[in-house]
Amino acid sequence: MSKFAMFSPPVTTSAITSYATPSLVTSVEDLREISLMVKVAKFNRQQCILLENRCTRLLELLHNNIQSMETTQIGSAADRVAEVLRGVKTSMATWQSPNCVLNFGNRAAISREIELKFRDIDECIGLFMLSNQMVMSEWVQELKAAQQHDSDTLQALYQGQVETNNTLQAVSDGMRELQIQLRGLERGTPAHTATQRQLFSTQKQWDLNLPIHVLDKNECQKIGAAPVAGSSMYDIFKGLYLGEEIVALKNLRGVLVNDDEMEKASRRFQRQAEIWSKLRHKHVHQLYGVTMIDGSSPSLVSPWLKNGDAPNYISRNPSIDRIKICLEVAYGLQYLHTLPEPIIHGGLQGSNVLIGNDGTAMLSDFGLSKVLESQFTQSNGPVSSCRWMAPEIQEGEFTVAVDIWSWAMTSLELLSGKYPFCKIKLPGRVLIVVSRGQLPERAEYEPPHIDDRIWALFRQCWKLDPAERPDIHHVVSQMEQIHASLQ
Repeated sequence: MSKFAMFSPPVTTSAITSYATPSLVTSVEDLREISLMVKVAKFNRQQCILLENRCTRLLELLHNNIQSMETTQIGSAADRVAEVLRGVKTSMATWQSPNCVLNFGNRAAISREIELKFRDIDECIGLFMLSNQMVMSEWVQELKAAQQHDSDTLQALYQGQVETNNTLQAVSDGMRELQIQLRGLERGTPAHTATQRQLFSTQKQWDLNLPIHVLDKNECQKIGAAPVAGSSMYDIFKGLYLGEEIVALKNLRGVLVNDDEMEKASRRFQRQAEIWSKLRHKHVHQLYGVTMIDGSSPSLVSPWLKNGDAPNYISRNPSIDRIKICLEVAYGLQYLHTLPEPIIHGGLQGSNVLIGNDGTAMLSDFGLSKVLESQFTQSNGPVSSCRWMAPEIQEGEFTVAVDIWSWAMTSLELLSGKYPFCKIKLPGRVLIVVSRGQLPERAEYEPPHIDDRIWALFRQCWKLDPAERPDIHHVVSQMEQIHASLQ
């Protein structure tokens, strides 16, 4: 058994709820979320296990002493415990960057912050006069051992990542040379075909996109003149990528390049697409690049998904696990929101949730709403997305909280099969009623797919004050519990 295994106790907080105050209930929930984060932690894991252990002991000690406290003392103690655990939860979420290089560079600062959290807990214990039940310094040696273990682990991962990055850069440089070479060859010749295949096999082997992300006819060709699907904002065509793979070409009607303003919009669009093309996650649809095949407006190039978008997929498969789809959408947002430089989707709705060939939900089209917003009038563009849009977006306020609002609206759509504010025919009127504090009426969205727990979570996500909405970790935690309880 690892010498650290003993530091990971079971979470025994259910008895505390017999003295339930809002702060105590919040503390129990925060500890559950801390435990969930520890379970999936890849870095700083041993220190997080110790911190989880300490938080658990704090709640247990509070419970053991609560019967002897005065009523006023219970409230004060519970509030302080809630404050400390909330701080631990918030900090722990920031320590889990998916990039081991960043974690390696921040390891000293993270260790210092963890020590501060331990001291906060000890101070809390001292304030409640519980110090006789716990030796204040007992965690110091354990923490030092955990810090050394985590540091050694990160050092090894860092060295491996540096070597991998060097290799990937060399592969990318080679792909760039091949791509330039391909563009100099005559299409249809054996040399052109062989170079396409070499690029395609290298991309699949290393999971790297073509370095020149604005693709031309050597890399991507449209199949047929008519779109196979579309909406008021885009048309979808089939395409052939590197002569090997069927892809989707999403042609965005609003991003034209006929004058200065449109040129700026196109550049913004290409910057957003370049960011998207670098992301890799199970619940984010991969983007290969952008093509200007028709000359006038760009098209997004991505793998072809036979299942299409989530609303249509659900309508064809009404018995599908809809809560699982909503949870997977939340997983995608969790990835975006916890990147070293967090990404805001900014325009989440059912139509840009796609279903992979294995039935997995994936996000698409994120980051494009701000690019497109100036390109459409109220009759033909993003005004239709206002059914899902957080109210503060009208004031130009973009934070991760806008995605929390939109996630709830999107989940409402996917679970019920109805648009948000389904009784309002004119989409633009939604902006007015939301500004007045009006929210979707539950009576308009009947079960079986929306129970009391889900509706309560939606209501939290629809707080008009963005600061009062839960973060994506809370949303994921709640949906995981709901989904597990229904299995």
